[in-house]
Amino acid sequence: PAGTADTDTQTVTITITDDTDVEGDESLDFTLSNISNTLLNILDASATGTITDNDPAIADEISVADFSIDEAAGTASFVVTYTGTNGQAAFTLDYTITDGSAISGSDYSATLTGQVSFPTGTNSGDQQAVVVTLTDDALIEGDEDLTLTLANSSNPAITIVDANATGTITDNDTTPGTGVSV
Repeated sequence: PAGTADTDTQTVTITITDDTDVEGDESLDFTLSNISNTLLNILDASATGTITDNDPAIADEISVADFSIDEAAGTASFVVTYTGTNGQAAFTLDYTITDGSAISGSDYSATLTGQVSFPTGTNSGDQQAVVVTLTDDALIEGDEDLTLTLANSSNPAITIVDANATGTITDNDTTPGTGVSV
């Protein structure tokens, strides 16, 4: 404006929208051009501004839940749960099932090693299951257990916070009475 002195400054105000998206810091470029007074030169025509994201980061996490189920139930599931950013890209995790006191092929059957797959668009709270088929036998044997272990997320940003789950198969056979048997 008229009367501007050497080293005077003018401010350009840019309105920023405060959203709830966790998106990281963002930048914008500002450029001066087309000066109206030909006696002046633009010494520094561009500047970069940074908008600092103020939304708390959501941790992307995986956990697997224990189960306890009667052997007559037919099947049981180790439930794998994703918690974190909605709209997650597809990812996989490796799993391994190992015997405890429950023996594969005798007390249960399952694919002992494999992958759990979460599809594109996975949202917080989405779940996948690893199914175990139970054997309902007539043996009086007490409760038995097996373990599922998760490893190797295909997306390194997703942390496995609970990698191990115990499945307990409760025996449903009656306790023998007192007496002698041969």
